[in-house]
Amino acid sequence: MRQQLPREKMGLQPYFIPPSLFTAKEWFVSEDGKTRWFYHRDRKTFAKPPMMTALDPTIDEGLRPMVAAVRRLGIVTGPSCEGHIAREVPQGLAPEVMAHARKVRNSGLVVTNVETGEKHLWHDPTYRVDKNLMLDAQHNEQVYHLIGVLPLRGVPQALSRVEYAVSSTPGVWADTENGWYNVWVGTGTKAQQRATWHALARRVNSASV
Repeated sequence: MRQQLPREKMGLQPYFIPPSLFTAKEWFVSEDGKTRWFYHRDRKTFAKPPMMTALDPTIDEGLRPMVAAVRRLGIVTGPSCEGHIAREVPQGLAPEVMAHARKVRNSGLVVTNVETGEKHLWHDPTYRVDKNLMLDAQHNEQVYHLIGVLPLRGVPQALSRVEYAVSSTPGVWADTENGWYNVWVGTGTKAQQRATWHALARRVNSASV
């Protein structure tokens, strides 16, 4: 028999945020497994490393070789995106997100923290979604839809191999913010985006810095 979860307000939001703010948020996915959108709320701490069994299914396919490469170096990854979202996605998602909102207000929606695997019953009779804000995401995605990011944390020796790979791979750059080394990939097409992440992973694996 399934354990009954306590109802929690959660304070989650569905609205688009730019990749530069990914690490500032905690991320949750609906248990129905169908919705292509993640819910988020402000992060309080990164006290524990992610539970890989919970995180791995949510990692974009194009990022997986790179994630595997950096993990072999003992590097921890943060909330990421391959950089692939089609511009029509927000329009198609709006009905799904609105249906979830109705469930949150009534029986509740079970969501899973993608880093810890912890399940929560999100219930808030006052929760509403602004459909216009959901549709506004289309404008943001015209700017960000082919920019991917993979935040990393690790010891300098391990990160130096990533830095070498970044410097020798076209379409890739990096910056640091709030203790994260962020690897960015921005190319012209979805296929190029994925190919660049894969090339980056190969260079990390072969680097001997």
